Amino acid sequence: MEDLKERENAAANHFYQTIYPYLSANLNIQDLDKDIPYPGGVPWTQQPAEAYLLVPNREFHNVIYVHWVLYWNVHTRLPKIEDALDLITELTSSELAN
Repeated sequence: MEDLKERENAAANHFYQTIYPYLSANLNIQDLDKDIPYPGGVPWTQQPAEAYLLVPNREFHNVIYVHWVLYWNVHTRLPKIEDALDLITELTSSELAN
């Protein structure tokens, strides 16, 4: 569990320390909300989102790839933890039944 927490924290930190600042420097992040239905509309969505401009950008690909690797590491650990929890539950139940 501690290993999983560390990996989740690394992924979250990467988002807030790398991806978010990168997107903030290269996009108007508010424009990404333009298709979200808000009651009364959203005043800052006057310009179309230009996120598509990042698609061919190598730096953007690398930032997203590192983030994907971090989350892949989290998700590959989850089945092992779920299996361990199932085994603990099964063993506890059988001990309590005796």
